[in-house]
Amino acid sequence: MKRVVLLASIFMLCSAFVGMQEASKIIKTQLFVTVVDDIGNAQVGATVTLYPTKEDYENKTNGIGPKKTNKKGKVRFLGLDQSSYYVYAKKGKKDNLFKGEKVENLSRKKMNRVSIVIE
Repeated sequence: MKRVVLLASIFMLCSAFVGMQEASKIIKTQLFVTVVDDIGNAQVGATVTLYPTKEDYENKTNGIGPKKTNKKGKVRFLGLDQSSYYVYAKKGKKDNLFKGEKVENLSRKKMNRVSIVIE
């Protein structure tokens, strides 16, 4: 009986390990951006764009997006490179332009997160 339990445990551990390897192939590099105002309120419907370089950010060229935030002020970008990005968020007259919103070196095949304050 002990042998059966031991073999079953080994089988389950091996299956879990293989499952984790398969999941890492499926998960792409992601960035979750949360947009809030200067007092911390989530900004529904804010427009968020990612830029690969500072020059692109300053000139508003070669952007990824734009995407709109959901009812919790969040938006998700999928399939990104393991790189740094400049984040620009805007809603009405509020934005974060030139406030140094740079996300450094996203972790590969992970769900990276950042919060952006717009004023």
